[in-house]
Amino acid sequence: MNEPRVTWGIDGFASASGWELVYVASPQTGEYLTSQEVWISIGTGLSAGAYLDQPMMAEPGKAIVRQDGAWELVDDYRGQTAYNKQTRQEVVIDTLGVLPSTLTLIPPSSQFDVWDELLGAWVKDDEQEDAWLIEQALYQRQYLMSEASQEIAVLVDALDPAIISDPSDDDQVKLIAWKTYRVELSKIDQQPSYPDTINWPAKPQ
Repeated sequence: MNEPRVTWGIDGFASASGWELVYVASPQTGEYLTSQEVWISIGTGLSAGAYLDQPMMAEPGKAIVRQDGAWELVDDYRGQTAYNKQTRQEVVIDTLGVLPSTLTLIPPSSQFDVWDELLGAWVKDDEQEDAWLIEQALYQRQYLMSEASQEIAVLVDALDPAIISDPSDDDQVKLIAWKTYRVELSKIDQQPSYPDTINWPAKPQ
């Protein structure tokens, strides 16, 4: 049995009740959701978010959205991870539309990368990397020198004739080794490859 189809009047309302195929968009985002048959009663029109014109076919990376009285394809990056060009901070995209100019989908390769707008790519800041390596090297050297100084202080006491009547030759050898080690640590920043690669002196046994 043929079901009645709605008849539309020139005023945009139904002049006769019936079924109509409509295309539904999200009230929040305008994104196309589905098509469905709905019953239109005489004197009424389409419900909010329902339209008569059929949307275009979907495309990868795009969403069908109702905008300005028509269906349009808009960029859809939702669920993808983008990166702030200034801070390198990760951001998960949760809205439709063009990617903000402050973000890029290209991940930085290191903590020293800076965004080059002309190249459209991350570029490593070698000066920033060197400064960080120097800071780490100075911290490590300070820690190792403090450790060496503690060992030396103990050995100096052990070799003090006012404390030990018969100082050990072995302690004397150890003291020289630790003092030599501490001097070598103090010259770390004089190495030709500093701070890219550092040859730390071997710690006395």
